[in-house]
Amino acid sequence: MIKFLFGSLVVWTVFLSAAHGQPRNCKEILWGHSSLDTLQSIPYQKKTISLDHLFEKRGFVTVPLDYDRPQGPQIEVFYRVFPTFDEVKTGVRNSEAPLLVAINGGPGMPSKTFRSYDFNYSNIENFDPFTNRIGYLSKYFRIIAIDQRGTDGYSAPLDMSHPNIRPEIVAQYFKAEEVALDHAQVISKLIPEGVEFYMLGQSYGGAPLMRYLMDDRVLRKPKRAIFASAVIPGLDTMNSSVARREEQRQLNLQLKEAYPDIDQLLGQLKEKFVALALNESNIHSLWYYLGRGKKGDWEKNFLKTVHEMLEMDRPQMEKFLSTGHGEVELLNYILSSSMLTPGFTDRSMVPELMQRVPYEPWMIDEFQAITQLSADTPQWLHEMVDEIDQNPPPGGRVDDTELAKRVFSDLGRVFFSFGENDNAVPAEESMAVARRMNVPGVTQFGYFPGGHSAAFGEEGSLGIYNWTQNLETFPDVDQVPVP
Repeated sequence: MIKFLFGSLVVWTVFLSAAHGQPRNCKEILWGHSSLDTLQSIPYQKKTISLDHLFEKRGFVTVPLDYDRPQGPQIEVFYRVFPTFDEVKTGVRNSEAPLLVAINGGPGMPSKTFRSYDFNYSNIENFDPFTNRIGYLSKYFRIIAIDQRGTDGYSAPLDMSHPNIRPEIVAQYFKAEEVALDHAQVISKLIPEGVEFYMLGQSYGGAPLMRYLMDDRVLRKPKRAIFASAVIPGLDTMNSSVARREEQRQLNLQLKEAYPDIDQLLGQLKEKFVALALNESNIHSLWYYLGRGKKGDWEKNFLKTVHEMLEMDRPQMEKFLSTGHGEVELLNYILSSSMLTPGFTDRSMVPELMQRVPYEPWMIDEFQAITQLSADTPQWLHEMVDEIDQNPPPGGRVDDTELAKRVFSDLGRVFFSFGENDNAVPAEESMAVARRMNVPGVTQFGYFPGGHSAAFGEEGSLGIYNWTQNLETFPDVDQVPVP
């Protein structure tokens, strides 16, 4: 399935057509290490960004592409230090504000999904989730974030439109382990020895956070760690995917309860797509908005979005779909297949999941969104996706939950937060896995409103800050009700 597990979504449209719907004999993919010569030929985008900024501290850290072979090619990892509200308003640096290293979701997302590169700091209280997703958190923390390597940011951005890109290279050298070690390098540069800091991994960001905590090569551990609606070890691929689909089905029903004629309105939107000579299956890109916010609010926002789309002309609609609702993202497809669905690919899982959790025809369906043909998809990309589907990667390292418990005990304090109405990492399924890593007196658990981005909402941000400062105690695992 689409495995973007964060806020600002880019939908991966997979390709089925008369020409490409049938399996072909594809060459075998040899997943694993590549020669240093091969690594020298990886195609990157050529991008530059100014490091001068009135409010943010920005810079680069040089790191090995392959940490096992540090003598090989090097890449530049781009970091940003976001100021607190008070620093923006007063213009005075607040060195007392706690430091939070925030690891973004994805897989394959740069820091602009936390806060846009050109964010208007004169409007710091604009909490738009697409331009200032960490706005509430920055009320309390100075936040350090990086562009994850290879993403469409400034940390060695891969040229995913280049036919020489190879999925085995992406899967091996741009995965969570490398992202974790990149964070260690940035922390070493930015945070002096002896200075305390916290770490938060949201959604897919939970995977590199867990690897950061477990890796013996990482010497600088955080004071406390927060897994926020996070991917955590032990999630069963099929069970978690079924839970994700079932959660979205329930959110569809919740939407229908709030607006009984929503099916008719969505039918009008399909007609609008057809009238604009666009694929009516674009309707399913709206899955992202299911449950995105407090109950009662998200339904209103969903309806508002549909009405706005009904008023768009074709250029406006194409722009809307291309800025997070219909753009091909090959990087996500490769990393998702190699790390989150071992033994499967996103596309190969869809038929069984649809059979297990059937939908009514009117419902918004994430899984429909990934079985549509992209009209401008080049031939080489079709062939590559076929190769991956027929040679699914074996998956990344499976973490030992007993090891996780020992790591948590050494750390002393770990917080698992979950979102009500989470359409990407359903709370009940994730909570069941988190229970297996419970360490009495160390791990604490809590829920916040706001769906998958609950940790970044007003209540979630305050709750996380209070937890880091011992101002609030969350219950033990057995006392946490599942919403």
